[in-house]
Amino acid sequence: MALEIEAKFRLADLEPLRQRLRECGARRLGAVLETNQYFDFPSGKLRSGDRGLRLRVAEPTDVAPAGKPVGSSEVRVTYKGPRHAGAMKVREELEFRVDDASAVAEVFRALGLTATLAFQKRRESWELDGCRVELDELPILGRFMEIEGPSGQAIAAVAERLQAADLPMEQTPYSIMLHEHIRRAGLPAGPITF
Repeated sequence: MALEIEAKFRLADLEPLRQRLRECGARRLGAVLETNQYFDFPSGKLRSGDRGLRLRVAEPTDVAPAGKPVGSSEVRVTYKGPRHAGAMKVREELEFRVDDASAVAEVFRALGLTATLAFQKRRESWELDGCRVELDELPILGRFMEIEGPSGQAIAAVAERLQAADLPMEQTPYSIMLHEHIRRAGLPAGPITF
């Protein structure tokens, strides 16, 4: 199983970071609107064990001059293991592509899992110095930058180049932040969309 190593930072505005990415020579990979759906057993066994099972559908939002979306939709299943202690988020991750999100959701339900959270996220992806830089915007939560890379050192170097090294890192996953918001606000657990 591969390790996911990343740092996440909360941002007030994404535009200054886009400008720094351009100035650093980063390569823009594209933008998508993601719909993320999390599954767990009715007992909450996965979440209580700091693990997650996610079904993600990513629809491209970049548009070609002819008005058609650039790229095609992508469906992925991701299992995330418990987080390792440390300043950056490090956890085991297993991810693979599938063709049919509805069929996967039905398989999960047949295995006794239930959908516990669904939310949208706008994501713009860049590549810089061997790291992937994600500019995220979520309903309720706001804007974030995630830097994922092969090592903590590589991530720290990219954060330094982007003038983000002094920003506090956000340790809490989006799913947990949204679960907490729903709980505090007394909201129904319906899909969180733009």
